[in-house]
Amino acid sequence: MNTRQPTWRYVGNLGDASPLDYGGFLVYSDETGVLEDEAEALVPDDPDDEDGTYTVYRFPLDRLKMFAGYLVPEAYHTSWPHRVEDYDKWFHRDIGKIADWAGTSAEQLRQDLTRADFWPRARAYQTISGYYGPEEFGHEQPLHGLTRAEVEDRYRDEIEADWKPEPSVRRVRRRIPTLPRRERGLFPR
Repeated sequence: MNTRQPTWRYVGNLGDASPLDYGGFLVYSDETGVLEDEAEALVPDDPDDEDGTYTVYRFPLDRLKMFAGYLVPEAYHTSWPHRVEDYDKWFHRDIGKIADWAGTSAEQLRQDLTRADFWPRARAYQTISGYYGPEEFGHEQPLHGLTRAEVEDRYRDEIEADWKPEPSVRRVRRRIPTLPRRERGLFPR
């Protein structure tokens, strides 16, 4: 049996302009249409350590829909075996808190999660992963302990497409202390 495998195309980075230094949120689209768009959250394990390691979390940017007050998978149908509330996304119960934390409305986040256009969906998932941390999505085993060289190799094409920092930027950045993750607004207080 011949099955179509996804062909991933890098679409863009919604994270920091210097993702190798401060983390990124990279968005990929499956050109075959087999799978939903996906994101990779690139997280430096210690942003203050120039020779530190990284963790990569990958998860789908599932398109959802509202049904009877629940935020459920777009494919949901009443013929599914469980009650509709059993399919409500795990983060929906806190969507008001997430929206307040991000300075938006719960309705806007819901709308973005239900759009066909992946950019608003990607931004919504980035907001949710910023609130909880990307490790909470847990769809795939994260890649822990990657060195900078391994990350540069993994994202070689993306780096060439997007990230062309001036050579002097890295030298200047080393003199500027970074805030711990909580103080940078990546997690709720």
